Amino acid sequence: MVTIGLCPSNPDAMRLIAFLIALCLAAPAAAAPHVDLVVVGPGDDVFTLYGHAGMLVRPAASTPLEQGTLYNFGITSFDRPNYVRDFLTGRVEFWGKPQNFDRNLARWRKEDRTVVRYPLNLPAPQAAWLAERLAYVTTPERRNFVYDTFRRNCATWLRDLVDEATGGAVYAAVGDAHTEYSYRDDVRAAYAGQPVLLLMTEVVPGVELDRPRTLWERAYLPAHLAEAFGRVTLNDAEGERPLLGEPEVLLTRAGPDPREGSPRRAQVFLVVLAVVLAGMALVIGRLGPRWRGAVLAVYALGAGALGTVLAVVGATSDWPDMQHNWLLLAVVPLDVFLLWPAVRLIGWGRPAGTLARTWLGLRGATTLALVLVTPLFAELRGPLPPRLVALAGLALAWRCLGRPASRRRGRSEPPPRAARPQGAGITTEAGAGPPRNVGARADT
Repeated sequence: MVTIGLCPSNPDAMRLIAFLIALCLAAPAAAAPHVDLVVVGPGDDVFTLYGHAGMLVRPAASTPLEQGTLYNFGITSFDRPNYVRDFLTGRVEFWGKPQNFDRNLARWRKEDRTVVRYPLNLPAPQAAWLAERLAYVTTPERRNFVYDTFRRNCATWLRDLVDEATGGAVYAAVGDAHTEYSYRDDVRAAYAGQPVLLLMTEVVPGVELDRPRTLWERAYLPAHLAEAFGRVTLNDAEGERPLLGEPEVLLTRAGPDPREGSPRRAQVFLVVLAVVLAGMALVIGRLGPRWRGAVLAVYALGAGALGTVLAVVGATSDWPDMQHNWLLLAVVPLDVFLLWPAVRLIGWGRPAGTLARTWLGLRGATTLALVLVTPLFAELRGPLPPRLVALAGLALAWRCLGRPASRRRGRSEPPPRAARPQGAGITTEAGAGPPRNVGARADT
């Protein structure tokens, strides 16, 4: 048996130590995973108009893309009960999941969507941490989350994780980068080709949607996420370098941009509608009571229904953007009670009473004040065209009521004269000559 000691004089020991050192030096270091940001453009489906983002992880940069794992935080089930209600109230559930990148790429190709890959120039320890963290947060017990279009979606997950991996470098670069754009501007751009959704965007959300946002906040959009990462510079022992590498376009959309259209078309429509309603208010008095009653009934139903929708959405939604809608000062659920004066006009031709006039007068004064001070106070921010429509509608409803009953009698039915006593037609005036019959007729 040969005994190997640690004494330097032992040649066998020295040869063994030298062999081990050489083996360690020759062994390649474990390759760090390679992480890419994947940004997907919009498709033809409405739910794709904001685009999509995912994180592609491969064992090494040399690993083919089709063998990579895509971490996707934009998965949900549209078949769940009450999906639309839960979405509007901010309670719909999404989840993250690791998926095969090649299959997703094939699906995006079929959907005719642009796909761009941005390499992340992370140091090996940070890339390894990010890959492990992505796997951790997508485990079945941790992957579910409540979706928020602007605060918790497929892009904000990646923004927050990369910011954590870089020690807050992303927020330091764009957290205070203020812009003049609001969430409503982003929504208008996304729904420019969807007139109905664009109109709802002008009416339903509250004031929070109009606050100007920083680039950090706007990074909820995949395109802005890439812009935010592009502003980050890493500086460590390996030197200074940008966070984002050179982009690679994997797919290019062949069809037209599904968001083509004017983002302001809904505002233009509402301004035109306000002008039409104001014009109707000028001429409605020439129509008979039944026509005026019919128009008033339409207003009562429309304003009451819209006010009810705004009130219910604002009271039940967990989204801050659906709360505090100042349009509720101009469109009130109680307007539905104007149906009664409308029925009086249609059925009996009777003008409205004092209560309806007082109600519309107060509502008109409040709405006019709201329109006038909207440009002056940030707390009242919100689209002006819907408020103009509400003001014009109130003017039309007021004109539909007609003249008050007392005024109508005073103009068309003068009060009867009192009966004159016998001989009242003979008057005598001192110093004016002989009595004369004021009712007599003199022929010449």
